[in-house]
Amino acid sequence: MLSSFFKDRRDYVILKMSDHFPAYAMGSDIDILCRDKIKFAEHVQKVALRRLDPDTVVKARGTHLQVDIMRRGKLVVKFDLVDSTKEYGLDSDDIFKKRLRVFRCGLPYNVPCIGHELQIRGVEYRKNKNKTWHRDYIEKHGALGLFPDLEPRIKA
Repeated sequence: MLSSFFKDRRDYVILKMSDHFPAYAMGSDIDILCRDKIKFAEHVQKVALRRLDPDTVVKARGTHLQVDIMRRGKLVVKFDLVDSTKEYGLDSDDIFKKRLRVFRCGLPYNVPCIGHELQIRGVEYRKNKNKTWHRDYIEKHGALGLFPDLEPRIKA
């Protein structure tokens, strides 16, 4: 289902993509860097209306534009759209320039290069230590040395 939102689009980069993407848990969110978050939000709403017959809720929150796809009062999926990555200390144009195409279930998606992805996840983990999956991602990619403040886990 998520593939229809990205089909034939190049003006986005999925940040912090889940290992299970394009599968997702009901109520989960997808963080997306967009060239134009207003146009991308309009596109998401059109696709949702065509495919799901849902209610959609659009909220602006700081630099984020959030599109909630709801069905019968329950959140199906949340698109968290941004057009800046300053909060991560990264230049958005550089992320677009160095983005990669990855294939999931035979379909292409845009993601940040590994260096940018590691930086984003490091910032996210520092903001909220409960989001251990970001630390796990960094560790899985052998990059804990890039983040001296992230202590190695002590195995019991």
